[in-house]
Formats: sequence, structure tokens, C-alpha cells
Amino acid sequence: MRAINLPRGIILTEQIGGAEVLEHSIRDRIREGWTGIIRGRRDNRETRVEGHVSLLKGGPVLAHYSEGDLRGMDALDALRALFEDPLTRVTFHAEIDIEALIDIWPEARLERL
Repeated sequence: MRAINLPRGIILTEQIGGAEVLEHSIRDRIREGWTGIIRGRRDNRETRVEGHVSLLKGGPVLAHYSEGDLRGMDALDALRALFEDPLTRVTFHAEIDIEALIDIWPEARLERL
């Protein structure tokens, strides 16, 4: 599988992880019809763990979790745990071409949630 560096876009907001942060964040963005990336990042002394869910017009379309290179539906449980950790930094990125990411990264596509 190809590695990919996600574009940064414009960071709209930032928060720390916590209970059901991923679920609430996705639900809120679906209601807004939002396009962008919800990214979680946790830095430990030895490693950095990252994950994201990309949304297109309010629909979750891509997911990736760096540890184990989990993509698509396989990444969701690991992403939930990452986003629940209070040491995780959660950022919301806009002005990113999600359609281009779908084209170059089809193995990260999500089925219906």
C-alpha cells in the first residue's frame, strides 16, 4: 500500500480527545454538510500515532490509522480509541481536495457508516 501525506489545509479548530469525540465530531459535520479532514495525533516519547476521517459534503468517505496502516472500515475501532485518549490532539482541516484523495487512495474508502 502507498503511504500518503495528507494536505494540511486550513485548521479551523483544535481540541483534546475525550469520550465519543470522534462520533460527535462526525455527527456534527454531517449535519453541516462539511468537507474536510478530522485528524487525531498523539505523540509519545518514542512514537507518533495519527489517524483521520475525511468527509465530503457531510459524508465520511476515507479513514486511516497509522499504527498498523489500517485503512477504510478496518481503521474505525482504532480511530475511536485514539480520539478518546485525552493526550490526543484533534484538529479540523478545511479547504482540502477530498475528491482527489479518494482517487489516489481508494483502499482507505469507507463503506456506509
